[in-house]
Amino acid sequence: MEACSLKKNLEVMPFGDQTVTGERRVNVSGGQKQRIQIARAIYHDADIYLFDDPFSAVDECLLGFLASRTVVYVIHQVEFLPSADFILFMKDGRIAEAGKHSEILNSEAKFMELVGAHMDDLVAHNMIERSCGTSSNSIKVDSSDSKFGPQITLKEGLDHEENEKSDQINQKGQIVQEEERERRKIWSTNYSKVCSNYRITLKSPTSDDLEPHVSGSLPIYVYVALAVGSFASYLISTLLLVHVRCKTATMLFSKMHTCIFWASLSFFDSTPSGHDQNVVDAYIPSLVASFAFSIKELLGIIAVMSHVAWLVFTVFDPVIATCIWYQQHYISTSRDIARLIGVCEAPVIQHFAETISGLISVGSFGQEKGFVDTNYNLTYDLSRLEFHSAATMQ
Repeated sequence: MEACSLKKNLEVMPFGDQTVTGERRVNVSGGQKQRIQIARAIYHDADIYLFDDPFSAVDECLLGFLASRTVVYVIHQVEFLPSADFILFMKDGRIAEAGKHSEILNSEAKFMELVGAHMDDLVAHNMIERSCGTSSNSIKVDSSDSKFGPQITLKEGLDHEENEKSDQINQKGQIVQEEERERRKIWSTNYSKVCSNYRITLKSPTSDDLEPHVSGSLPIYVYVALAVGSFASYLISTLLLVHVRCKTATMLFSKMHTCIFWASLSFFDSTPSGHDQNVVDAYIPSLVASFAFSIKELLGIIAVMSHVAWLVFTVFDPVIATCIWYQQHYISTSRDIARLIGVCEAPVIQHFAETISGLISVGSFGQEKGFVDTNYNLTYDLSRLEFHSAATMQ
């Protein structure tokens, strides 16, 4: 942590090294990302390290902590070259110069032109800062003559990127709650119904001597009318539900589109991928359709029973009271399980997306088994909650 200059960054974070950095580390600056990547590489304890344009904030890491390791880094800042053991100067995809720093400087090649141009830029930049009244703690120029031109000394702290305090969002990590496995007995309801109907049929006496109350083709007309009415009712209800579903989805999309475009950056920092609203446009319409069908069926049963056996309404009060008592326990349990399913489903999608985007890094560090195990554990937690949700629906 100290070698990669991460101490100051952790101090400004609300939860230190336990701070959730959001999707694709969007609330972390570019310098912080690079320091975190270097810290991960050092923690891996490899023999060879490859760096792409490191900066002055990790001088202690490159020159001290990795002094005994093989470090290959691509850089365009010539002030770091004196610390290198061997330098390759590339031009047009080919090696133009190779050797130690002193050897390349004595060769009077294209490399000297690059060094001289860089020195001139630093001198001009320093003069502009002095003319503007800026502090002199950024660049110090020693204009004494030497063999290789003016010597530039960069004071520690030239790159203030590590001191930038980006807006840190107080994010809370996902709380993993321990689930208890529920057990219940499943009675053979269907088998008992079939046996009872068969027994009633056998005990029913025949009535060949009785004459029917209705004769002719009236029963056929009644059945046809019921079939046509049922089909028309089903068609109308289906078309109505489809229309309401499309209208609701359009309104939801428009409002969400407006809210997302006007949302602050903290929303994208604290909301990972996977928290979609598919419940609104996928599950709720089907549940509304089932509810409407149940209501229609209940009204039909009440109409038939009121005409055939109205005494059955005397047991409605106890049945309604039982349903209300059962509803109070069912809604709270099913709502909590559905909320836990949403919490456990988002990490599965997020982990899969991050694995695909960083597949090259995962393979480079040989962490395939760890990612597979993590995906298995997340999927197992989600499947367990979905099993409990299916049990509550039964």
